[in-house]
Amino acid sequence: MKKPILTISILVSNNYDNIKKCLDSIQQILKQVDSELILTDTGCDEKTRALIETYTDKIIDFEWVKDFSAARNVGLKAASGQWFMYIDDDEYFEDVTEIVDFFNSGESEKYNVAFYIQRNYTDADGRNFVDHNVDRIIRITPELHFEHRVHEAYTGIEIGQKKMIHSFVHHFGYVYKDEAEKLAKYSRNQELLEAEVREFPKDMRMRYQMAINPLSVNDYDESIRLSFDAIKIPSDSEFWDALHTNILYCYQVKKEWGKVVEYGNEFLKEKLFAYDEFGVRQYLICAYWSSGDYEKVCKLAKKVMETYRDYKKSPDKYNKNQLMRIEFWDRDHISKMILFIIDSVLHERDNNAIKSVTNLEVRDDVMELVKNDVYKNWLMQMVFGTCEDLAQIELFEQLPICNGIWDVSLERFVWQIDLIFPRISLDKFNLWEEWILDHLAEGTGKEMYFFAKTCDYKLRSVKYQIAGMDDASSLEFVLSMMTGFAETEMYYCEAKYGDALDKMTEDELQPEESLAWDISAMVNAVDAGDVHQATEDVKTIATKAPYWGDAISFLPTYIQLVLGGN
Repeated sequence: MKKPILTISILVSNNYDNIKKCLDSIQQILKQVDSELILTDTGCDEKTRALIETYTDKIIDFEWVKDFSAARNVGLKAASGQWFMYIDDDEYFEDVTEIVDFFNSGESEKYNVAFYIQRNYTDADGRNFVDHNVDRIIRITPELHFEHRVHEAYTGIEIGQKKMIHSFVHHFGYVYKDEAEKLAKYSRNQELLEAEVREFPKDMRMRYQMAINPLSVNDYDESIRLSFDAIKIPSDSEFWDALHTNILYCYQVKKEWGKVVEYGNEFLKEKLFAYDEFGVRQYLICAYWSSGDYEKVCKLAKKVMETYRDYKKSPDKYNKNQLMRIEFWDRDHISKMILFIIDSVLHERDNNAIKSVTNLEVRDDVMELVKNDVYKNWLMQMVFGTCEDLAQIELFEQLPICNGIWDVSLERFVWQIDLIFPRISLDKFNLWEEWILDHLAEGTGKEMYFFAKTCDYKLRSVKYQIAGMDDASSLEFVLSMMTGFAETEMYYCEAKYGDALDKMTEDELQPEESLAWDISAMVNAVDAGDVHQATEDVKTIATKAPYWGDAISFLPTYIQLVLGGN
């Protein structure tokens, strides 16, 4: 009898909804690849048992003995496929196309092992997650078997080069309904891990798993203690290296920056795998930046960005021994690292270090900063908070995110300016105003909108703007800003709406746009000597622009002064 290409094996517990979602997600593999499904029942109730019997008749009853490898090996022993794929019943695939293609295209003949992505969520809504590469598709050999009571691992096969498959499973196994459930899983795993370490004291994979298990209950001190105990044992295992970066991670969470710096520099002397060495430098950059030591960040910038560029060219060189742990390459880590470097470069006015993040090979990574709202807001807060002179702004301008910042539609430009203004402090406003005006063509809708926004900004901060002026000058300033806002806002509306503006009613305009017409009406009433109408217009303006409170409070006095009390 011909062997099927693939055996899919799943340990099934008593979780009806998760199991159904899991089994449904692999149906396209079972239909399109010559394959079989084996389920190992570790304790289902009648309802769940009835469910799984609708998916396969190959179900193995297994009495739980606190040993995941024992359960995995039962399914492996029953497998008749050429390949063995194992997943957990609380995982489900998003898209299995690449897995199907891997087998049906014949590409699987080149490999003994393939891995896909496990997306581990940290919240029930699925908004936050960490991706891991998991090598769970393995060619079956007579010697193949699983070892270890928990966090089981296969052995008995010559691995060779592994195939990367970008299909991923959703995994909510680290999201708990309450603290009791979280503590129960931690305690279960810790008991099994302690047993493993007692039996195999030099097994760094088990040492590593035991050291990171306390992270599930936020016990960072215990994780640090276990990690230091483990690295005292010499080893060439990649997990020995991973224990070093775990120590730095824990100190970073605790914000003990001095410890990160102390041990980070010490660990760089250990000649760790390239992946972990890169991670150490990431932790050092975060620690130096958080401590305000921007010069040290600049010194690390060249090396760390060289490594990242090299990784982008040759990822296999870095992933060879680090297939599960890919966090140092993920978007969050890379973006934060680049943000810290940019801010430090601006602080230090370092013309050499800026080159590390303006290289064409990392252009896309820098551009990612403005594609994500979190990073974009963080970047703006850094830039506007740090730059104090044009020399720093000129460094900022070298970044690819500044290329084309002005060469956008009027609508996009308005959005950018509205985003920028709230982040500019009063004492730095004139600096940024000068920089922006230098880039705007005279008489355009963009320039008019910017002038209007400038007037609006100065009216909102009128107390700061008129500090030191006498009453007459203060009133003159307020009027000039309001009329300036009205005139430039009108020009902007003409550029925005074109000929359609003549046919539009006030209700069709945005509140800040119709405000310009109200100000013009107020000025006309003042010019005509109509105190009553001018005062009524002020009330309308106050309703639409309450944020001009201090400025508006001057208007009645101004009207009386101009009209001589009539």
